[in-house]
Amino acid sequence: MQRLGSILSFSILLITSVVAQRVDNSPYSRFGIGNIFDQNFQSVRLMGGVGSAHTDPYHANFLNPASISFLNATAFEVGVSMKRSTISDDVSSATQWGGNLEYIAIAFPLKNPINQAYERIDPKYKLAMGFALFQNSKVNYDITSNEISETFGAFQRQYLGTGGSYKAQWTNSVKYKNFSLGLNLGYMFGKISYERNLLFTELTQPFNNAFTDDYTLRGGYWNMGLIYSTVINRSKLKDNQSVAAQRISIGIRGGLSSDFSTESNQFAYAFQRVAANSTISDTIYERRGIEGSGRLPAEIGLGIQYFYGEKFMIGFDASQAYWSNYENDATGEQKNTFQNSMNMSLGGFYRPDYKSFNRYFKRVFYRYGFYYKQDPRIVGGEGLTDIGVTAGFGFPFIFQRRISNANLGISYGKFGRGSLIEENYLKIHFGFTFNDEEWFIKRKYN
Repeated sequence: MQRLGSILSFSILLITSVVAQRVDNSPYSRFGIGNIFDQNFQSVRLMGGVGSAHTDPYHANFLNPASISFLNATAFEVGVSMKRSTISDDVSSATQWGGNLEYIAIAFPLKNPINQAYERIDPKYKLAMGFALFQNSKVNYDITSNEISETFGAFQRQYLGTGGSYKAQWTNSVKYKNFSLGLNLGYMFGKISYERNLLFTELTQPFNNAFTDDYTLRGGYWNMGLIYSTVINRSKLKDNQSVAAQRISIGIRGGLSSDFSTESNQFAYAFQRVAANSTISDTIYERRGIEGSGRLPAEIGLGIQYFYGEKFMIGFDASQAYWSNYENDATGEQKNTFQNSMNMSLGGFYRPDYKSFNRYFKRVFYRYGFYYKQDPRIVGGEGLTDIGVTAGFGFPFIFQRRISNANLGISYGKFGRGSLIEENYLKIHFGFTFNDEEWFIKRKYN
């Protein structure tokens, strides 16, 4: 256990350092509101992202809000990631690292299971609530093009983009017998900036051109989920207690399209460098406070999972988002600029023996997965795809006399295969799930 603690501590320091110091360069984040983040938590991402039907008594799942009413303890979730990507075209390639703090969340049952066990209550229903802050999208690119003009000689075009969007979310769920229903209510907000520069590198003290555009976006959203979970060998369990419970979970989730508002600023100017730290600028035009609106797509997801006791699980997930209806006045993107996206994933876990007392690695979750994603952005008349595999571990550990989990793993894939710019990436995922069973517990004194 000490060795495991050292490994986890080193991993935290390494990833925190990368997240704080490095940023990635993703040219396709120029389109839409940027690269959309997976809303699954790390424990599910390492299984390919099969979150539509996933339930767990100690890990939260906000992708399908119906899942959190299956919790038996409070779950505090934190997730970070770092990525090594190689971007290439027909001429050259570049490799960089990037990292993100992707989410912070907490979910808890509103009726403590320990109280109900003490009072010998078999509840007909369960209630749960949760709060989360997600990174929803990210824009980050830095592209330079060197060109030659007969009039101006050599010059550079620079394209820069930064920013992104976030989600603050409130989740509620109720479970009655084998059915669970959940609702996510959220608020999306963020700021995105673009910059285009034209630099005349061969002229003497030229006036270079710069164009900057930025906009803020904000708006509410909601989505719902339903999960049906049942034990399929219940009759055999009554006759033989040593038989493992076999369970099937079926989930559906979705939400209608949601509107957001934007406020844009546009600024263009010419600038001349007269000394190392001195420039002269001349404004070409300036427009501020331009109001607009946009629309995010509706989405639907389906999933099914099979559990064999606590030993293993395998699941399949499919979802579609209707990005052809996406609009954004701030960027000039209208309906049918994008195509509808589609995600498919297959994955699960294997846990040799969760009751083992003397062999720690028998209690570890060994997770695996595969995913195929059809991106909504269209480049050169072709859609972009993202295909990859995942693998990882769930390490149980003791925190404040409670068993919690550290989730560590990787995903390896290729984005934009066959397009103008391809990206090969290796992404390292790291997340903590801290559990506490004493929330809302009734203290009794004799």
